Amino acid sequence: MRDTMRGLAVVVAMGASLCAAWASWQKTKPEPHQAGAAQQMMMGQDMSNFKGFHNPIPYTEKLRLDNHLVKGKTVVFEFGAAYCSMCRAYAPRMTRLDEQSPDIVVKTILTGSEAVHGTNPNSLAHRLGVTGIPAFRIYGPDGKLVAQGTDAQARVDQLLLKAGI
Repeated sequence: MRDTMRGLAVVVAMGASLCAAWASWQKTKPEPHQAGAAQQMMMGQDMSNFKGFHNPIPYTEKLRLDNHLVKGKTVVFEFGAAYCSMCRAYAPRMTRLDEQSPDIVVKTILTGSEAVHGTNPNSLAHRLGVTGIPAFRIYGPDGKLVAQGTDAQARVDQLLLKAGI
């Protein structure tokens, strides 16, 4: 009986310790809208001035992609952010694709983490099916949506490969 009570006391003490650690972490963790800054600090880099995106368009809830289509050209919209390492890796390749392919226009929608990872199901990002970055939407020369989601990602990779980028 004494061993059982001693074991129970150890379990209770461990539980209390875990609760205290959890409460401490909750007080110090960054808010969701600060995730980009926290990631930048962890990388030891300030990405707020990253200028590598091609034809950048600021993200707003009123943004209309059809206002940025180019008649007669395939338009690739890339959703990205400076804090996203994959987005920064795609940036110079997408710039070269735009410059080397006269029939393709690349435009980057600069998103924040709250736009993509937020909980608002009516946000522009969610309505467009963007749930992570980098994300792509491809419109054909006729202005119609050709690909989005993983299909668009695969098509962008094919375009880059075909262009030797």
